[in-house]
Amino acid sequence: MGALLVTSTVQIGAARVRLEDDGKGFPLLLLHGFPATRRLWAHVSPMLVDAGFRVLIPDLIGYGESEAPAGARIDMASQARWMLELLSQLAVKHVAIVAHDVGSAAAQLMVINEPRRISGLAVLDGVYAGEWAMGAITDVPPP
Repeated sequence: MGALLVTSTVQIGAARVRLEDDGKGFPLLLLHGFPATRRLWAHVSPMLVDAGFRVLIPDLIGYGESEAPAGARIDMASQARWMLELLSQLAVKHVAIVAHDVGSAAAQLMVINEPRRISGLAVLDGVYAGEWAMGAITDVPPP
């Protein structure tokens, strides 16, 4: 199995993203749902690293060890923007996303906003159309 993931913090405006980043190869962005954190992927990420991927696992902003600016909305549209900015700061031009639960809402919005940047999307127990399950965490009507 792969080594322990390298944990770092990335500043995005007034927000701070706690992130695990390990491996080399094509990048995969793993997004958790509610009320989980990046630790959801703890047993999955070593296998992906061993399979030759670079694995990026953030705590969504306002969850786990990531911090939202005071008064900021932590809805999924904001999460999508923050995650795209995170990728930019990490110089990741193309990524495949694996998203769970409401993290899949942010992932779907990322695909809509920057389709050329997202090479693939795997949704696990995700949200779709009117089935967002947690309307309180999104300001955006479902696609």
